[in-house]
Amino acid sequence: MLIMDPPNPLKIQELLEQCISFLSHSPPDLLSCALVARPWVQPAQSELFRAPQFYLPLSSQKFLDSVRVSPHLVAYVHELDLNFDRLRSVPTFHDLCAFSFPHLEVLYLTLGMVFSQENPLPHVHQMQRLLASPKLRYAFLDARSAAAQCADMLTNISPTIEHLSLYGGRWTGNPALDTANAAPICLKSVRLIVSDFTTDFTWPTNSVTSFPFDLSNLQALAISGRSTPWDVIPTANIRILSLDHWGSISINLASFPCLQILVLEIGRWFLPDILETLKTLSPHHNNKIHTIVLSISWIQARGIDFACPLLDAMISSLTMKSLQTVEIKYTFSPNLPPSEIHNNLEKSFPKLKARNLSFRTSVCYPELGSKQWKELVERL
Repeated sequence: MLIMDPPNPLKIQELLEQCISFLSHSPPDLLSCALVARPWVQPAQSELFRAPQFYLPLSSQKFLDSVRVSPHLVAYVHELDLNFDRLRSVPTFHDLCAFSFPHLEVLYLTLGMVFSQENPLPHVHQMQRLLASPKLRYAFLDARSAAAQCADMLTNISPTIEHLSLYGGRWTGNPALDTANAAPICLKSVRLIVSDFTTDFTWPTNSVTSFPFDLSNLQALAISGRSTPWDVIPTANIRILSLDHWGSISINLASFPCLQILVLEIGRWFLPDILETLKTLSPHHNNKIHTIVLSISWIQARGIDFACPLLDAMISSLTMKSLQTVEIKYTFSPNLPPSEIHNNLEKSFPKLKARNLSFRTSVCYPELGSKQWKELVERL
């Protein structure tokens, strides 16, 4: 009788890929896997190049050397985080933008804070190429010092984009663009962290704009700034709302009847306006809102020790049946260790902590704001 050896699960491609995926945060282990056997090469390389990290100039040069020798590796890239402050090299940036990334889904593009003759702004066409990637879904553009020069980057962007983040000083439209043959791009989430917004963000009938977006099905909104374009933002379908208000005015949350997650970025708000805004929660929210997040900035907040008890009393008194989680986030402070921040926050919100719900505190880092917003909208 012939006895068959049991099948080797590591010869089944799907199981092999699943096993190797657990090593996605360990490049040395992935490199070792790629050397084990030929069937291991593709899944190991796929994980290794899925989201390349460019924290040091040397890492970007290693990536460039690898894809020049093996051009097929660019097809494995699903996420790119290009931070010009870290690269500090226009040639390197140009070389990275020269590649086509056919499966790029997530793009973080940070253009830097200071530009000069020695450190010029990268050419707009290079960045347009990245934003036109055929499978791009998430686009996060940080152009705080170059928003006016970079508005045209959003021209001819990929029609597959569903989530857009603009972080900059002032965005203006370009009425001279010819977009007659294009169709508006339907967005699910928008993040506008701007000091001034002076353009048509949507694309009305018979209009020409450099921001051709359809917001009619918008489900998540993060908004900050002095001039908020509420007139072009439909609120009826929004399930996730993050507010960082710069003025002295409350916002009527009753305008968001489908709201499920509410984030209040506390720093530039006046405390009375925060409390008045919370009072606008209506009976429609009783069976919908399940998460409230208070994000406290240690730099911009003033009198927060005085505000915490009032916020604690206000939120703990809410009778919403659906409320399950209250999270207090505190922006990282170099003067306080995280453990001390957690202890201070828990002491400042005793009523919330005592309620029968999930109360948690966390320390957040400003440079991770885009990634945290992506994690939030992935719940949609």
